[in-house]
Amino acid sequence: MKSSFLIILITSFGLFTSCKKDKEVIAPTPLYQRIGGEAVVTDIIDQTITNIITDNRINFFFAALATDPTKAQTLRKNLIDQLGQLSGGNQQYTGRTMTAVHTGMNINTAQFAAFIEDFTRAIDSKNLPAAEKAELIALYQNLSADIIGK
Repeated sequence: MKSSFLIILITSFGLFTSCKKDKEVIAPTPLYQRIGGEAVVTDIIDQTITNIITDNRINFFFAALATDPTKAQTLRKNLIDQLGQLSGGNQQYTGRTMTAVHTGMNINTAQFAAFIEDFTRAIDSKNLPAAEKAELIALYQNLSADIIGK
């Protein structure tokens, strides 16, 4: 009888523990993947740079890039890496901090808003869903304290 009770107890324990399922935690898909990955990040940055170059409100900040292709390529790479990293991609931004880059530029709120407008127009060219567009814009808006007034 004792052995029967022990068998029933062990079997019951096995049934109860095998039925219990821990809730699976599914990580949300990173923004980077939801927008299309490296190709889309690169396209957005390339279009943003094009928009900035023609934007008289802020293009003077980038005038030196027109005469120095190495600086232009470095900026492009840094922006691609930065947006990739911020959006959850594998890129690693290795440039200087935003405060270090923008110190002495005295960028005001209107000039920062002009950059955000140029960036937004670049995003619009990719016809991304509204939620992803808002998330992308927020990534750069969140950097404003490190850029404005430095």
